[in-house]
Order: sequence, then C-alpha cells, then structure tokens
Amino acid sequence: MSSLRTMIELRKTLCLFVLLVACLLPLRGRAGTETPLKPLLDDTLSYFSSLVLKVEEVREGNLVITGKDLSKLRKGMRLKVFRTGKPFRHPVTREIVGTMEVEIGDVAIEEVAKERAVAKILKGDPRPGDEVRLGGAVIPMLFYQSPEVDFYLGDAYYRELKRTGRFKLIDAPIERFSLKELRDMARDRGAKVILLLEGGRAGKEETRLVERLYWVDGEEFVNRSVDIPDSYINELKAGLEFLQGEGNEPLLTYELPFSADHLMAADLDGDGKAEIILTIGGELAIYSYDVDLMILKDLKLRSTDMVVWLDAIDIDGKGGMELVLTSLVGETGQERDRDEIVTETRVPDAIVSRVFRMTEGKLTEIWKTDGFLRVIKGRLYHQDYSRTDIFSGPVKEVLYREGFTMGDRVAGFDGPIYDFAPLADGKVLAVDRGNRLFVIDGGMVFWTDAEDLGGFIREYEGRSPTIMLEGKKWHINDRFTSFRNGVILPSRDPIVKKAKTIGYKTSRLLFVFERDGLVQKRVLIDGIAGELLDYAVFGDKVAVLSKPKLGMKAGNILKGDNPFVKQLLIYSLSER
Repeated sequence: MSSLRTMIELRKTLCLFVLLVACLLPLRGRAGTETPLKPLLDDTLSYFSSLVLKVEEVREGNLVITGKDLSKLRKGMRLKVFRTGKPFRHPVTREIVGTMEVEIGDVAIEEVAKERAVAKILKGDPRPGDEVRLGGAVIPMLFYQSPEVDFYLGDAYYRELKRTGRFKLIDAPIERFSLKELRDMARDRGAKVILLLEGGRAGKEETRLVERLYWVDGEEFVNRSVDIPDSYINELKAGLEFLQGEGNEPLLTYELPFSADHLMAADLDGDGKAEIILTIGGELAIYSYDVDLMILKDLKLRSTDMVVWLDAIDIDGKGGMELVLTSLVGETGQERDRDEIVTETRVPDAIVSRVFRMTEGKLTEIWKTDGFLRVIKGRLYHQDYSRTDIFSGPVKEVLYREGFTMGDRVAGFDGPIYDFAPLADGKVLAVDRGNRLFVIDGGMVFWTDAEDLGGFIREYEGRSPTIMLEGKKWHINDRFTSFRNGVILPSRDPIVKKAKTIGYKTSRLLFVFERDGLVQKRVLIDGIAGELLDYAVFGDKVAVLSKPKLGMKAGNILKGDNPFVKQLLIYSLSER
C-alpha cells in the first residue's frame, strides 16, 4: 500500500513539474502571448482579415472602393468581387427569401487612403455597386523556410500560423528552392499563397527573420523582418527538447503473424493510395491500408531465399511504383527464433535482387541481378556481392531507359550500400561497425555520435576459412530514409545493455540533420514498445513493424489468443 501511495505522489509531482515547464515555455500555449514573433504574425494575418466593401467607381481597369472595412485594407491584398443577382423565391409560397449572388472577378489593392482605396482589376468586369470582400475560408499556404533559418525558430512560427486556424499549411522541404520552383510546388499542391522565411545575423545576440509573401503567380506583397534574441531561440530549443516525443500514440494498430519481418509502403497501381507490403514467412503480401488491413495480393517466394531488403521506386516515372527485393540464396540456415534478435546464417551461395511491377493486378518480375539493391531519394543503387567481402566494389546508380544499366559510382561513400544516406550540401550520414553514426564531408569525418543506436538486428555469419574458426559477422543495416533536410532512422533500448541479444524494451525513430555545421538529433516517434524491425514513410504517415518485448504480447494469453505476434503501427507525421 505504501509503495502505491508513493507512486501516486510521484506521479502528482511529475504532472506539476510538466505543467510548470509548459507554462514557462515560450509561444507554445496561449493565444496572444507576447513573443518576438507576434508582430510578424499579426502583420501576416492582417492581409487575410474578413472584410466587405463596395465598388464606388470604375476607372480604366481600376476600381474605387469604399466602406466601413476600409481600414483593414493593405496594399497587395487580393479580394473577390460579387454581384447581387435575381431574387430567389420560395418554391411554394413564391415569397422572396433571398437573392442570388454571382462571382464577378478578382482585384488587387494598389492604394489605400482615408476614405477610399484603389484596386486593379485582375479578372472579370466589375461595376459600381458590386461587393468586394474577403471571406473567412481557410487559405492554402505553402510554408517554406530556407536552410539558413534556425529550424526551431521556423518551426515555432509554423505552429503559430497553424494555431490561428486561418491557413492550411503545406510544408515544403527544407532545401534550396528558387521562386519558380516554389511556384510550381504551390500550384501542384493547391496553394494560393507562398510564405518564404529567410534568416541571417542581426547582431552579436540577435537573429534576423525575414518573411516574404507571394501570390501563387509570383507577385510579392509582403517583405518584412523582425530581429529575434538568441536567448529566445535557445528557450525554444530547450522547450522542444523537453517535450519531444510526447503524444506519439499510434493512429492504428494491427496484429500480424510472427513471421512478418520486412515492411514497405508504396502506391503500386498508381491510384494515388499507398499499399502496405510485408514479407511474411515465405510470402510477399500486399495489403490495402484502411481501418482494417485487407489482403490484395501475395507472391510465393522460393524456399531457398531469405529476404534481407524490401524497397520501392517509380523507376519509369509513370506513377505506379515497382517493388525491389533483395534475398540471400542458398543454404541460409534458420531464421531467428522467438528469443533471439540476431539472425545468424551461413554464408549464402549468392545475393540476388529482383524488381517487380504490378501489371493488370499481378506482380511481374521485370529485372533480376546479382548483388544488393537499394532506393535512395527516388533513385536505385547497386553493389556487388562476394563470398569473402560480402559488400564488394563501389556503390553505383542503376539507370532505366527501356531497360536497366549500371551508371556511375556514388561519390563520397564506398559502402556498404545500406550504411549511409546523403545530407545537405554534399555531406553523408553513415553508421560504423560499432553502430554509431558519423558524418563525412569531403571525405573527412567531422562528427561522430557518442552513443550507439542499440545494435544491429540483422546480423549474419560470413564464410570461415577452416572448420576450426568462426566466420566473421556481417550485417544488413537499418533503413535510412531521406526526409526533408535530414534522415530518419531507428534506435533501440536493449533490455540489458550489455546483452543485446536478450531483446529490446523500447524503440524510437530519430530525425538527424545538419545545420550551421552542427549535427542535431530529434526524436520523431518515441515509446515504440519492443523491437522496431522496419518502418516506411508514406505521405504524412509512417508505418512501423515491431516485435513486442521478449517476443510476445502477454495480454493475448489472457484473451486466449496467440501471444507470439508482430505489430504494425501507423503514426502521424503531419506535425513538424
């Protein structure tokens, strides 16, 4: 009883501490809180205030506008013009119950005076007496922060804009884009406005944040800046680091057979909706993703094959994605059992990779090659296999022009093919034999992580020169996924730190990126129970394949269900 009371008191103390910190954190709670970003936010909102005005006069392509909302007008604003039409009568009583309204066109505000404003006609034929207004509809806005802007500062402004409820924010990648590229992106994704954030130093202790607003046709209507104290940015970072990983509850959870081992999400048939692909025992299973998983197709794999990598790519640019499968072939021994996290196998006779395409509802093999394949940022790469070196020779790009051919070798990293991912500005994020991350810039290592990622879960036994000696171990690394300006990758917490083969108690997905010469790690998804086996990013979601702690879901025993299961968890990535 005393231990229970102690636990309750501890929980109360922690809750009060969290509440206190949340109250002290800047910009992350109550609307109207005075922060250095508030003037920028207020000015942006002023261009999208709801208002109603009247057309007083038409002069050679311009309108003279008057009305009580004149003070809300800003130069550069774009409004719609409406005209009152015929009366609308009740179908039975024939009484007038309203009037029809017709949208006439668009105008842009050019001058604002005390009693009237002048607007340029962009579209349509407005007349005196027409109504000019901006309603309360949500504005689709492409949000782009350039690489020079501190991520935490841009993230804070993004969240403040989102809290207003005035904008549907469409997040652009944090890479370098020209205005033309941003305009094309905005059109493709249905945005009406482009918000561009730039940054630089304003002094020894201040950062200048510049906001530019463009209409989707490229016309700039806002260009203003605000100086932000560095102390405020440091507070933002401290707050985000304290709260990161909170609230990472999965949207959906599915139970899978225990033999599920690899995961991918891809739109195989080009209908705009991703399918969930899993390797389950000796089959490749394709599921329709919804509230429930519905099996669509399955493909029997050869009994001599052990899948070690599953990927997807739109190789021909026609919309539907192809599946990429890499397997060990030959005498592979047994797969891992319920209590092991390391797969040990004899040296395979060969490594074979195949590419499959969905054609008329069937998976058809379109290419087969020896060696390893992997997709990186929408491109396909290959590395040879040898029985002595395993990963042999350089990593090369695979080109597709009415067939598959080998292209140039990848610069900056020699392999293994699964142990690296590109960062911004030519840098490479990689993992060493100790399962620690490091970053290469121009062939030189300039950062190494102090902690390992929890160990390799897919480790194999290589060829032994004699029966008296054990063969060397080699591994297939975890998936590195390029995402925005960084890389997503897993890490795990062993149940016993010095005995990782016992299993893992929790796992997480990390987001690693480089900014201003500093490598930063953020927890993207935290609190994943057990051992994370594989994951796949699709749209604004991420699917995670996980094995429960100690290889079993104890709660299933009480329900009379099989406790030896895997779990498929779907999380949201819609929040920055």
